[in-house]
Amino acid sequence: MLVGLVVHRKTAAQISAAEDYALKAGAFGETDDMISKRLVDAGWKRPVVAKAIHKAHMTQASNYTAARIASGSSPKDITSELVNSGWSRREASKAVLQGVKKTR
Repeated sequence: MLVGLVVHRKTAAQISAAEDYALKAGAFGETDDMISKRLVDAGWKRPVVAKAIHKAHMTQASNYTAARIASGSSPKDITSELVNSGWSRREASKAVLQGVKKTR
């Protein structure tokens, strides 16, 4: 049981570090494929990289949502924008909910 907890914490820390890299690299215009390749080439495991990139997208979307809400947009309109740009309704709703929480 303790071994599983240690492995989970290590994986969570790895995802967090890779997410941080993905956010920064994405801000400089790198694509998901470029970010993934760099991390995998540096020795990161593909499942960790995939999870990190997903989390980075969710962070970006929730930050976007918080900023849009602060400027007067409705969560419904923001969800529609995300869906229209290719997000699944489920993921868009989740990102918007995280953004709403940031504004409280």
